[in-house]
Amino acid sequence: MEAYSSANSNVAGKPRRTWGQFWRFFLVGLMNMFIDLAVLNLLIWISGTGRTGIWFTVFKAISFTVAVINSYYFNRRWVFRGQETGQVAVEFSKFLIVSVVGAFVNVGVASLVANFQAPMTSFFQAIPGVKQLFDWAIGIIAKITTDAWATVAAIFGSAAGLVWNFIGYKFLVFIKKRKA
Repeated sequence: MEAYSSANSNVAGKPRRTWGQFWRFFLVGLMNMFIDLAVLNLLIWISGTGRTGIWFTVFKAISFTVAVINSYYFNRRWVFRGQETGQVAVEFSKFLIVSVVGAFVNVGVASLVANFQAPMTSFFQAIPGVKQLFDWAIGIIAKITTDAWATVAAIFGSAAGLVWNFIGYKFLVFIKKRKA
């Protein structure tokens, strides 16, 4: 009977542990997003350009790289603690691969939002039933100045990257070796 309840509590504890990891990951992600936005806006401010176009993409890639270095440290030490593989080189390589894919997701979504908002608006408004929702959202978006649009685009990119990175880190990188 004891073995059954221990096994049962382990199964019941997994969703709780996953939610705990997700919320810690979310907090680390917020910190990374602030680092990302601070570096992005600093580069835009210093250069006087980069709110759209190729320079936005370059600056966003730089700001993302700074944030991902911070991310590895906190994800390894706090979010997924105790799940290290013991093979730091392999673990870090996997982390970088997931992060590079995450960079493409993050920067790609952010660049789409920054550079192609108008064409996307036309596309989505053509879908039946979506026009009313889109008109409401565009009404809000229209109030955002072009100076702030780069930040809005970066937030969309960060949200998309958050989902990809959590799944990748949890199931591909920080996998505790099972004892035989």
